[in-house]
Amino acid sequence: MLRRWLLVLFVSASVALIAAAGVADSDQDGIDDQLEDALAERFAPVVHHQRSETNYPVNVDWLLARTSLREYDERLAGGREVAGPVSSQAALLARTTAHDGRTVTSDGTRSVCKESGYFLADVDKASRAGLREDPRRWTTYVHAYDNVGGGVTIQYWRLYAYDETRVLWIDWGHGGDWEGIAVHLDRTHQPETVGLLGHTGIERLAAREMAWEGTHPLIWSEAGGHASRKAGARSAMEVTRQETWTADGGGLVNVGEKSHPRNGQVFVQYSGLWGAPHRWFVTSGYWGPAFNETGAVCDNGRSAYRISLRCGAESACPRIVHTAWCDRMDGERLNLARECSAATSAP
Repeated sequence: MLRRWLLVLFVSASVALIAAAGVADSDQDGIDDQLEDALAERFAPVVHHQRSETNYPVNVDWLLARTSLREYDERLAGGREVAGPVSSQAALLARTTAHDGRTVTSDGTRSVCKESGYFLADVDKASRAGLREDPRRWTTYVHAYDNVGGGVTIQYWRLYAYDETRVLWIDWGHGGDWEGIAVHLDRTHQPETVGLLGHTGIERLAAREMAWEGTHPLIWSEAGGHASRKAGARSAMEVTRQETWTADGGGLVNVGEKSHPRNGQVFVQYSGLWGAPHRWFVTSGYWGPAFNETGAVCDNGRSAYRISLRCGAESACPRIVHTAWCDRMDGERLNLARECSAATSAP
């Protein structure tokens, strides 16, 4: 216990020194990069994966090497291949002209109903398990920004090659699954609330309602569907424990902002689907962090999507705000329209 609190004091002092020094701000969000990274390490979650999990975390480059980028509209059953395997994150960024003459890009056009635009093909069945035996490559992607409370929000995103959700023995799974949590810090860089991404919304809990191990929140990843839940202490026999900030847990990579990515992580600008479109909206691939549908709202504050097998998009919604990426983001430092919404929409 003494060792843990000494570590907390050391990290707190390091954060204070970095904040005072000010070194670099490569993602142009008004926060020093070193401060972002120190806070991210300090509050990185411990994720518990059930031993019965069938789809384990992966990293972006691993997934891209096992899929292909395709463009799709109602005229192209199965889509036309653009690149595959996708050799680099930069290869995700493409543009085309739709049959009606519109310009469609893979880094700005978002298909509201998953009926057009770009998508990544579902991986083969052997790859759905992800990096089951290699947790050192389970990368956790960090997004940090100033929040409206005067503090900093740190998001932690994890990627799965496949979601194998089953309800009443029916497989409602889809390709490409992004899940995560957000730790909202106050002005003194102490946890105030935690947001947990679920299947359709974001559960917001006061920091005191969470279970913590030192400065690290304990998270339970739902088997198959990967939704984030709060967790208590779990038996080592029940879970695979992932300390996300360590080499054994895969480590952290700060992606920066959508408008100015860090560390070469330009995948955050990709506005297409991370899995193939299928007959049902819920079984089609989902969007990545910066275009994620979880908790998305319209300009008027209404939910952008209803629960539906088909597309449940709100018809009177001229612009969708991607809350999962921008939850409590401070608009004085960042352009909310640019960070939180797609440049253009498609069916």
